[in-house]
Amino acid sequence: MKKYLKYIAIILVITAIAGAVYYFFFREREALPEFIGGLFPGSEKIDREIAEPEEAEEPQLQALEDFPIFDYWINVETGDFYYVTLAGQVVKETEAGERSTVNSQIITRLNRVTASPNGRYALAKFNYPNLPTFGIFNTATDSWQPLPENTIAAAWSPDSQRLIYANENSLNILNLSNGRSSKALDLTQKALELDWVSDELVFLSVPASVEHASSIWSLNLSNNRLTPLFEDEIGLTAKWFENSDLGLALFSVNRSPFISLVDHAGEVLNVFNFTTLPSKCLIYLGSKLYCAVPKNIGLNTELPDDYYKKSVYFDDALYEIDLTGAGVFELTTENKNVAIDAEHLEVYAGRLYFKNRIDNRFYSFNLE
Repeated sequence: MKKYLKYIAIILVITAIAGAVYYFFFREREALPEFIGGLFPGSEKIDREIAEPEEAEEPQLQALEDFPIFDYWINVETGDFYYVTLAGQVVKETEAGERSTVNSQIITRLNRVTASPNGRYALAKFNYPNLPTFGIFNTATDSWQPLPENTIAAAWSPDSQRLIYANENSLNILNLSNGRSSKALDLTQKALELDWVSDELVFLSVPASVEHASSIWSLNLSNNRLTPLFEDEIGLTAKWFENSDLGLALFSVNRSPFISLVDHAGEVLNVFNFTTLPSKCLIYLGSKLYCAVPKNIGLNTELPDDYYKKSVYFDDALYEIDLTGAGVFELTTENKNVAIDAEHLEVYAGRLYFKNRIDNRFYSFNLE
């Protein structure tokens, strides 16, 4: 009898384990809130397993530097972080945590800093808006090199070896290895933005505003053919992502903005039911979308104009969205008192990095 009771007990244990496995992995999950459920048909919220820590851990969200920054970039070849201060000085922090000012030159009226895909170089636009000037920072020499006078726009090639820049009369390509420039196309334009999205494709756009229509054009460098991507759209602004054929575009209809997932052919793949700006998002490894989404946007807020003018600031929630439709979840933080208005998102070594517009500090969120 004892032997049979032993077998019965084993069977009961196995049944209990099987029931637990089914409950946690195969049961129907709860319906999502409307905000999340509308992202993708049949999308599900992903619950990450939270284990009780055995010892004190570092905060999941934290400010990493004790000084305000204008922007940052990561040299993915060395693992070094570079910060541009509000005065334009360049500070380097190594993987070992050693920090030093590598260039103390003061740069006035900074407007934008964009790094090459490998992080070896950075492009700065300054003296804005009176006399826009462009310069390249080289991390090998820790020095600035000016682009030609009258440059109005510039963008890095995907391989980080070239840079395309425009003046009022032409588009030109600078080869970084030999310092030589060649004309790519005759073009007359007073205001322009450039994005070099693949080996042969460069996108040209007019600065966005709700006050006038904008367009994005595609230039094929192999045959110099210009074709429209989006034409005469109010408030149109877009961001294109490295190692991806995807981008995010903001449109406005009757001054009501909406954001969409688009591709390099100008196809709208998805219209999201939340509102944010493309500059507050990141597509990582082609399949994950990270977005800082304002919790509340005032009825009279006009995007993107008010955001660019810094006449409005937001309190964001951070979201991770699987673009394959597998799910979406909020990246919750322990400190509910930290207001985040995030821009320039980057993922590196298991962390999501961004600049907080509210305090101009550099933050990270631990994704692991």
